[in-house]
Amino acid sequence: MLFTPFFTLALAAVSLAAPAPSPVELEDRAVTFESIRVGLTVVITSYRSNPSTNNRQNLCRILSGLSQAQKTRLQSLGFDFSRVQCPSIVTQLNAIQSGLGAAYQAYTQNQNAQTTAALCAITSQLSASQRSRIIALGINLNVQCPSITDQLNGIQAGLGAAYQAYTRNPSRQNTAALCAITTQLTAAQQTSVTALGVDLSNVQCTTIADQLNAIQSGLGAAYLAYTQNQNTQTTAALCAITSQLTAAQRSSVAALGVTLNVQCPTLADQLNAIQAGLGQAYQAYTRNPNRRNTAALCTITTQLTAAQQTSVAALNVNLGNVPCAANLDQRLDAIADGLADAYDTLAAAPTVFANQLAYCQITNGLNAQQTARLQALNLSGAANVQCTTVLLQNRLNNNFIAGFGDAYVAYQADPSAANKATLCGLTAQLNNNQRNRLRNNLNIGVTTFGCN
Repeated sequence: MLFTPFFTLALAAVSLAAPAPSPVELEDRAVTFESIRVGLTVVITSYRSNPSTNNRQNLCRILSGLSQAQKTRLQSLGFDFSRVQCPSIVTQLNAIQSGLGAAYQAYTQNQNAQTTAALCAITSQLSASQRSRIIALGINLNVQCPSITDQLNGIQAGLGAAYQAYTRNPSRQNTAALCAITTQLTAAQQTSVTALGVDLSNVQCTTIADQLNAIQSGLGAAYLAYTQNQNTQTTAALCAITSQLTAAQRSSVAALGVTLNVQCPTLADQLNAIQAGLGQAYQAYTRNPNRRNTAALCTITTQLTAAQQTSVAALNVNLGNVPCAANLDQRLDAIADGLADAYDTLAAAPTVFANQLAYCQITNGLNAQQTARLQALNLSGAANVQCTTVLLQNRLNNNFIAGFGDAYVAYQADPSAANKATLCGLTAQLNNNQRNRLRNNLNIGVTTFGCN
């Protein structure tokens, strides 16, 4: 018979588990072993001849896959498999990866979201060699595991996508996007991430304070102080910065996932808190710096104490540019000698030509730097004075015919018949030399007046 020589040795190895069988029984048992499980005879033979760890694992793998009926038939043939010290599946899986056996057992006993997640958290980290060892045990880990991306997204929306982008390309942009999420994770969420075998500690994230400071100096420290202790002082400090942020800076802050929902009083409210009425006066002045609003603001600012002035400056409000009478004369004379008197006289009677001329003659001699300082004062009393016209009018009066400049300017402003008649009457008195000088030096052609 085909099996007689081969199974003589196999069944001899089983002799410890049963009485010595006859040769016919050996052949019958070999056939019967194979009917229970193909390959069973070979592993029994190998184990009996050499009970090594590998042979025992091969035998145990087959034994663990037998049904109770198959085990009963095997034992009836005289093979006492209880004498083979087989570790449990749980033990063998735990030996491959800590916790795998317990997770697999829990999953096979009750397949739910929790046991699936626990098993997937381990299997997703297995190496190729570990998976090969599991397959060698006859175990098929066909659990449907969500991807790491899906699991991370389940912990915090967007975390999976951000982590995936970062692992593919840890660029500055991807790092910032990931950090914007990870820095907001709760302790429980961080624990859940760690349970997936994901180590976020290697991501080089700058702190929120650092990122806010990069957007606006001091913003990070102010925000940190405010979030740790919301009081009047920390609120005011944060508001002093946030009230000055540009739209682009606010967008950058929002991109960090930071919501600046601090309840900031308006600048007007803060100024009013320093001195009653200061906020409204300053607001009116910034909207329209006319003489009335300037005077109203100066009435308050000239009475501020040094401490109040410091508080105003802390709000980034510069009252030094407000041309108050108390300090305006000093500023004007610092620009040019006599400018304060000339301006005061002009402001008192702005339509008087002599006042306009005196003011314009001084300002006409200023250099570019002095002119810029004068313009920064935004002098309302000189707002309607056209110095170019005033100086031309004076030159025409003095260098040609008395009253000619007055008539010329009046005609340019209003070419009425009366103004034309006055101008033409004076033009008729000009000699050829004067006419040529007008044309060549001042680009004024008397023929354009339309005089007969």
